[in-house]
Amino acid sequence: MNIVVNEELKAYIDPLTPQEYESLERSILAEGCRDALVLWGDLLVDGHNRYAICQHHGLPFQIIQSTRFKNMEDVHLWMIDQHPSAQYL
Repeated sequence: MNIVVNEELKAYIDPLTPQEYESLERSILAEGCRDALVLWGDLLVDGHNRYAICQHHGLPFQIIQSTRFKNMEDVHLWMIDQHPSAQYL
């Protein structure tokens, strides 16, 4: 499957600090990617950091296809709800 990372959507999430990213990476390396990535079609909506770590290390991951989105505005609103700091973008 070809997963598309949209930089505009990626900007909706606060970047992890280096320590947070390292902690997430250690967790994924030790336990695998426990939380599924959320996709809308081939567009990555949630799980950008997990996806990057899994890609870097060649690790498997699960996906969930969201059926709740009808258009990109729905995706934006969902991301704002999931990441409150995105409301200021």
